[in-house]
Amino acid sequence: MKKLKKNSTSTFLLSYILVLVAPLLIATAGFQVAFGIVEDNLKVTHINMLQRSADMIENELVDVESIALQLASDSNILGVAAMKRGDKNYISTALGALDEFALYLNYKDIDLLNSDKTYIYFKNTDLVLYEKSYYKPELFQGLSGRLGHRL
Repeated sequence: MKKLKKNSTSTFLLSYILVLVAPLLIATAGFQVAFGIVEDNLKVTHINMLQRSADMIENELVDVESIALQLASDSNILGVAAMKRGDKNYISTALGALDEFALYLNYKDIDLLNSDKTYIYFKNTDLVLYEKSYYKPELFQGLSGRLGHRL
């Protein structure tokens, strides 16, 4: 130990290690702890945001289910279900049912169904309900890439 104190090179190295390396090690450990805390905080925040989004979607799906149950008992829609395409007054009954359907959708105001890309294809009547109006599917032939696939 006495030799170490007398040797100026070893004294310099010892002081160098104590003054420069030790604070760097302490700072590195501190940054790792701080980054760990920030990472955990971000994970919790993202999980909470995802949970909130899932809850919002679930609430809207409950509203969609409610609309489906109301539509299932609607007399106009039941009337169309009982008819065949060639029956008398089929078109007027079907359009009345579609109007009733659109009324339910507009009344509930569900964000999942109010997208610009939301449309409903009615196979029996060969009509598309899009932005609260009815169209023939041929009008959407050029837009099929933007609108997606038929339902």
